Amino acid sequence: MSVKNKEKPGADQSFLPRLMKGAWVYGVTSVLVKASGLLIIPLFWKKLSPADFGVIAVFQILSQFLTLAFDLGLSGAVLRLYHEWRHDERAQCLGAIASFSFLVSGVVGLLLSLFLHSWLDLIFPNLNSSLPVVLGIWSGFLANYINIVGTLYRVRESRLQFSRLNLGIFMTQTVFSLLSVYLIAGTAVSYLWGQMVGMVVMGLYCAWESGVDFKFNL
Repeated sequence: MSVKNKEKPGADQSFLPRLMKGAWVYGVTSVLVKASGLLIIPLFWKKLSPADFGVIAVFQILSQFLTLAFDLGLSGAVLRLYHEWRHDERAQCLGAIASFSFLVSGVVGLLLSLFLHSWLDLIFPNLNSSLPVVLGIWSGFLANYINIVGTLYRVRESRLQFSRLNLGIFMTQTVFSLLSVYLIAGTAVSYLWGQMVGMVVMGLYCAWESGVDFKFNL
């Protein structure tokens, strides 16, 4: 007489609500940020020229590329290994990953900035100023750190913290960029400084909120 194995309903019943809750929080946050980004474009159109938007595009392309390059797959390592680390060693492991990331991205960012004119004309030959590129380099540096913190929130399923982080990045960069463009000068450089100040503010916020999760052995 064969006995049929019955699946435990508790596992599926607990997994599905978690999946739906996570998808709902992340999805709403993503849609809200993207929709708000579209709504504020007319505010910048009033002050910025098409040429300014071209300069901003250079900044965004470089910043996003360097964010991925500076990551070195370390955020993936956090996703993969976090729950395999003992609870008492997680802070030390996260600190080691963050320290290595800071060191490598900082050195590379410094070299790119120091030898800027030796490679700038090869990639952006028609760019009149090197300042957007410099800001893009260090924006990528800050975004890399914020990305590690965001990955920590994801792996711990800290949905509200992750959503608050993404909304905070959007809000601070938008507010400071609008203030710079409307109160200082209606140029791409003013916009980019606003973006950079927003990244610095969010980097400090991440250090304040999640600093206890990282143990740095100097």
